[in-house]
Amino acid sequence: MLSSYELVTVSNTEELKEQQKRPYVNIKRPENTTEFNLSMTIYKKIERFMRQNILNDIKKVEEKYKNSVNNFTAEEIIDSLSELKEKAHKEKIMFGMPFNLMHGMLSDEEREKALKEESLIDHLIKNVALIRKQTSNLGENVKSKLDSLAQEIVHLVATGTYVGEEIVDSYSSFIPELQTQMGKRNDYLSELEEAARKSIESGATEYVIVERDHRFYCVKYPSSSVITPAKFINAPEFKDLEYGALRVGEGENVLRLNKGQYHDMKGRVKMTFNFGEEVLEMNLSSIKADDKVNNALNFGAIIVHMDDKSCEIFEKYCQELEKEPRLTKIIAGAKSFVKAKNGEQPNLPFTIMESVSVANCPHCGYNL
Repeated sequence: MLSSYELVTVSNTEELKEQQKRPYVNIKRPENTTEFNLSMTIYKKIERFMRQNILNDIKKVEEKYKNSVNNFTAEEIIDSLSELKEKAHKEKIMFGMPFNLMHGMLSDEEREKALKEESLIDHLIKNVALIRKQTSNLGENVKSKLDSLAQEIVHLVATGTYVGEEIVDSYSSFIPELQTQMGKRNDYLSELEEAARKSIESGATEYVIVERDHRFYCVKYPSSSVITPAKFINAPEFKDLEYGALRVGEGENVLRLNKGQYHDMKGRVKMTFNFGEEVLEMNLSSIKADDKVNNALNFGAIIVHMDDKSCEIFEKYCQELEKEPRLTKIIAGAKSFVKAKNGEQPNLPFTIMESVSVANCPHCGYNL
């Protein structure tokens, strides 16, 4: 039986030196989210396309009613906005992600431009504020619909969805509850951070950063942390969130998660399992997709490397490891490595050519 949870750490000493020059304390959360770590959680390009489609639809609504926001058209606008909001929930898109932004797919210039674009929640806030500003004496039914939409918007904010300060400053006079929910968002993210912090076995604990939007989350740890990811993955605060990314340090070592399972990765990490006095070490990396096909996307299927001793331990405890669903793709990679080492034809994991990112972990010990 496994004696401890898996541990994750960063092994790049140059990166550690660099981090000492640029302390985590300089990173503000959640106001300064220009890195958009959440964009690393997406492993299906379809999210971006659906996000763009929905944002295009909301712009059509805005164009249609730009000169006719009044008591008579208010209900039509509200119904259209509510329908698009429900579609966004169904399609599992990020409400706080700008129109074109996606990790690894853009040049620096395109990325800077994309960061200035508005997100779905920005548009929803602006339209609710506009209706409240330009209408009066709405019928009880219409007013109830508008208030309900406003409450759903501020709930998204309260549970982590990013909204720029300029949006809050510009429209909070028409959505007063928005300003109060910003404080609740900070408290909520602090709760997530505390749950993530409990997974740190040793090293720095002060600068954990958590971002959340709808079903997506990203946990970022300082590079000096030794982490047991299973502890936060199974925590109630994270259990119902579908898409995740674990990132450690300032590098590009990231493990992506889907429904509580390790899905794919970028970079290199070390994963350690303890079986009493026997220690299994796996060096994880990713298969890189063909640049012609994948362009700048560097996420790929998880591949495993082990020394002779670890191969023996893995074969001895393979059935025990297989009891943990979150390790399915890691075990598949380990089996392929053992087959190749024994001269057999390995069943290499299928390369994932979609955008997701994982954290830089030098001493990744995964305890199950």
